Amino acid sequence: MTDFMAVPRGGYIEADILTKGDVLYSGRVAEPFISSSGELVGVLLSAPRRFEREDYLKAKTAAAGQNPDKVKYWRDIPSETFFVNANEIGTINIRNVVPRSDFQKELDNLLGQRVIVVRAVPLPPDTGTAPPPARNKHSRSSSAAGQ
Repeated sequence: MTDFMAVPRGGYIEADILTKGDVLYSGRVAEPFISSSGELVGVLLSAPRRFEREDYLKAKTAAAGQNPDKVKYWRDIPSETFFVNANEIGTINIRNVVPRSDFQKELDNLLGQRVIVVRAVPLPPDTGTAPPPARNKHSRSSSAAGQ
């Protein structure tokens, strides 16, 4: 079994658990329970939430092709922790979450405090001719230069 509790510095582990009964839960992994033989027994989630899938699907059908905001269909479970038994788990998605500030600090360190700006500009349709050379907006035209 993979050691999914390898938490990045300053971060935590979140899990989305879809049960065999088609119920989706999400929360921070407070503790995985592993048997003496190394098998998953269950997962204890803190700050647990449940996705109201039936309500979401009804809203999606009523919206005629438009997807409703999924965030509105998550409900907090009124408990600090929630245990999901491994026998009930259909699939589980686990992710490392690093607070943005820590991530940004690490990125700044890697880039050596350099700022990189990327600008994407759509290309004009190909007409078979080369476009005129781009003018530098800071340069002066030849008529203005002589004045």
